[in-house]
Amino acid sequence: MDLKFILNEYILIWNLLFKRSLSKELNDKKQKIWMNYKKEYNELYNEKISILKDPINYIPTDDTIYNIIKEDEVYIDIYEYCTKYKLNLSKYWDINKKNIVSEIKEITKIDIGCYNILLIDPRFNFIEYLKNSDKQICYGKESTTLDTIIDIVYNILKKEILNIISDKEYIKTIDLVLELLIKNELKTRLTGKSNYYYDIKNNFIKKEIYPYLLIYLGIKLEDFDNFFRRDNVLFDSRFYDDFYYPEDLKNYNIYNFIKFCYNKINNNYYINNNLNIRIEEVI
Repeated sequence: MDLKFILNEYILIWNLLFKRSLSKELNDKKQKIWMNYKKEYNELYNEKISILKDPINYIPTDDTIYNIIKEDEVYIDIYEYCTKYKLNLSKYWDINKKNIVSEIKEITKIDIGCYNILLIDPRFNFIEYLKNSDKQICYGKESTTLDTIIDIVYNILKKEILNIISDKEYIKTIDLVLELLIKNELKTRLTGKSNYYYDIKNNFIKKEIYPYLLIYLGIKLEDFDNFFRRDNVLFDSRFYDDFYYPEDLKNYNIYNFIKFCYNKINNNYYINNNLNIRIEEVI
C-alpha cells in the first residue's frame, strides 16, 4: 500500500464553486461569476464525474471560469493553504509509512496498491469517491495526525470492499468490521495502547464478534485473556465452556471475514471454503 497526496486544481476549484462558501469573499466572487457566466457555470457543474474519473488527464471543455478563479487573490490564498496541508500530510505519511503499511497488510491480508489522495480544502471536512473508479479518493479533513491517516485508510478499504461485496445488506457489517480492525486494532498497534471503545448502538454486536476477530488475527485461544484485559472486554468465565473456535478464520482475508461476521450476526453462521475468494477471481 502507498498513498500519493495530490493537489489537483480542477478538483479544488470545482469544490470551491459548488460546495458551501468558506468565506464571504469567496461567496461574493462566486455570485459575481454566476451573474456573468450562468451558462458556463451550469455546464461546469456536470463536469464533476469526468474530473473524478480521471483527474490527471482531465481537460475542461471550457476553462473560462477556471481561469477567472485562478487569478483571484481569494483562490491564491486558499491554494497556498491547501499546499501546506498537502506538504504536512505527505511528510507525516513518509515518516510513518513503513510501520503503517506493515500493520495494514497483516490486518487486512490483501494488497491494496497505490492510492491517489486528491486533496480539497480541509475546512470542507469531506470525503468522496466513485465506487468502481480507479484507486483514488477525494479527501479534505482538518488535522494531519495519525487519526487522519487512519481515516484515509478506513475509507480506502471501504471503497475496495464495496467493489467486491456490493450487496447493500452487508453495509452495516462492513462498517462494524472496519471499525474493529482499523479504528480499534490498527490504532492500538500503532500507538501501543488499546483503542477499543464502546458505543451504545453496536456494543453488543462488537462484543459478540470480538473473539472471532482475535482468531482472524491469529490469536490462540490460550492467549484470549491477555487481549480481553488489553481491551477491557469482559466475558463471563463460562465463555470458554460454549465457545467454538473456528481455526480456519486465521486463513481468511478481510473480505472473507466480513462474510463470516455477516452470517454470524444474522444467526446464519457456517464455514464454507468457497468464501476464500482471491481478488483476481472477482475482478
